[in-house]
Amino acid sequence: GIPEATGLSADASNEMLQAILSGDVQCWLVLSPDDEMLAVCTTRIVQEFLTNTRVLMIMGLYSYSEVDRGTWKIGLTRIAEYAKTKRAKQVVAYTKLDHIRDLFKAMEGNTDYHLVGFEV
Repeated sequence: GIPEATGLSADASNEMLQAILSGDVQCWLVLSPDDEMLAVCTTRIVQEFLTNTRVLMIMGLYSYSEVDRGTWKIGLTRIAEYAKTKRAKQVVAYTKLDHIRDLFKAMEGNTDYHLVGFEV
């Protein structure tokens, strides 16, 4: 999900829905062969202001039941294909979960970076 360091407003659900409906955020579904929803993923194209590099940031990744690694890889491949059409150079995410880092490693991604923070 969204890193705790970013905080969430009391109206976060409505703000997310508005962002999805406006097209600022994309919402992806992982479906079983019989169209049962297994997981949902929210993404956003972000442009880094110093290098002007575009990336597709995974903002949230939630599963309702166990999803095998092969299915996740297919989903991330489709997300990467979409990112390429938007001129993004990478798919990125913040996570504290080992299995998500392992999934990104399986996608030949760099998992050396970590989001760090402290309260002020």
